[in-house]
Amino acid sequence: MVAASFVMRFTKSTSASNCFKERGDRIGRVYLHPDFISGNKINVQIAGDYNNLSADGYQTIMTPYKKTLKKVRYCEDVSGGGELGSLYVSKEVLAHLGLGEEDRIAVRIAPEVGDNVAAMG
Repeated sequence: MVAASFVMRFTKSTSASNCFKERGDRIGRVYLHPDFISGNKINVQIAGDYNNLSADGYQTIMTPYKKTLKKVRYCEDVSGGGELGSLYVSKEVLAHLGLGEEDRIAVRIAPEVGDNVAAMG
């Protein structure tokens, strides 16, 4: 099984969260607390399990919660740290990874290599 990686760019900030968006709209926006990460880019990896993700960064398991026409909404598993909350993933990405709409996914968030990042987690 493979992992899919997405570079997400900072788009806006509020007092409660920083928003990151992927240009291809293959995955939905990611909202992270400002203290969690600083920098203009993050790397989000998605796979069927932890074994296919790089070892660094924040990792969590997400379970399917809701389906739309083109995407599946995932919510962070209770055993996760709660930093991510929810994430929409394109059904095309799931098919590329060999995953079904009912399968759980492993997600990794880390600073983008080369981005000047001060902190993570």
